[in-house]
Amino acid sequence: MKGIKNPYGESLIEIEGGLLDHELRFEHGISDPYAYTDEEFRASLTIFTNAITWKSWEHLEGSNFESKLETADNMGTKLRDFIKEFTGIDTYKLYEEE
Repeated sequence: MKGIKNPYGESLIEIEGGLLDHELRFEHGISDPYAYTDEEFRASLTIFTNAITWKSWEHLEGSNFESKLETADNMGTKLRDFIKEFTGIDTYKLYEEE
């Protein structure tokens, strides 16, 4: 499956590096952990969901479109259930307009 260059790729890698560096500082007692607002958590989920959907479709290359849709739906349901179980957050509510 071919896509275009991700214009956010370098930024994502920079964010990853910053988070890993901060995690090391936290583990060594140098800093406090980062907190995440619901909006920041939602942004993180959007990035992850976009990436995992691409990788899933890349993995399923050659499968028919219906199979890809079924897999994406199943993945979304499992991800939503996982987040609800371990954070108590209903991801649908993160995207509701106020």
